[in-house]
Amino acid sequence: MSFKQNLCIVIGDPVEHSLSPKMHNCGYDALNLANEWRFASCRVRPENLAAAISGIRALSIRGVSVTLPHKEAVIPFLDEIDPLARRIGAVNTIVNNEGHLTGYNTDYYGIVDPLSAKIQLRSERALLLGAGGAARAAAIALADCGALVTIVNRTDGKADYLVDQINKKSPELKVESAKFDHLASCVAQAKIIVNCTSVGMTPNINRSLIEEDWLTANHVVFDTVYTPRDTLLLKRAKSKGAVIICGSEMLLAQGAKQFTLYTNKLAPINAMGKIFD
Repeated sequence: MSFKQNLCIVIGDPVEHSLSPKMHNCGYDALNLANEWRFASCRVRPENLAAAISGIRALSIRGVSVTLPHKEAVIPFLDEIDPLARRIGAVNTIVNNEGHLTGYNTDYYGIVDPLSAKIQLRSERALLLGAGGAARAAAIALADCGALVTIVNRTDGKADYLVDQINKKSPELKVESAKFDHLASCVAQAKIIVNCTSVGMTPNINRSLIEEDWLTANHVVFDTVYTPRDTLLLKRAKSKGAVIICGSEMLLAQGAKQFTLYTNKLAPINAMGKIFD
């Protein structure tokens, strides 16, 4: 009788906070795949990324979830990039087929799916905080759905650079940048606010880029940070009566897509989502 053990991992720095192993392993358990599939976390420092990718090939690791700060840096080390990930310019998922590494981006769906369940995105103004890999996916996902996207980053030049890259690849999308000094006015003009930075993540849980008095009940606030689940930003938004979306919803939506890419099986979303109960 043949038997194959499939190992998947999440790489990042830091990575200790990641709930991806628990989420995917719950999915394996639900489908009675635990004897064949396991998911673990591996801290990879930026200077060791190339060696880590070589190790993924050598060890025949089936799937890799990629988190900060590697989503853009990992691209040159892969053999193939899915068209959506290429368009976004960031990879959060790697599938290893007999040593051939293909990069995907499921963050796109992690943004669109939870937001679309709460609000019609077309023609709405969306404010994105951050200019990293998650912000790249969020900007293109929202603009694809017809939203008018403004990107603000604490380093203004990074926001300008990201918008320039998006406009070169997809000039039909409505994406612009604004200065961080103008953040309060950007919040006032936006219907949708998406935090794609690590601000508010454990252990720095008492931080938020947005002041409570900037928020209103008219806002839809989505924080991609999921540890803690109730970030300071979401607490402030909730106190104002805004619609809130937790980072756990993004993790689950993008993780379900990853699960299928790794296993070629439909993800048991309900079972995977129980880790957030």
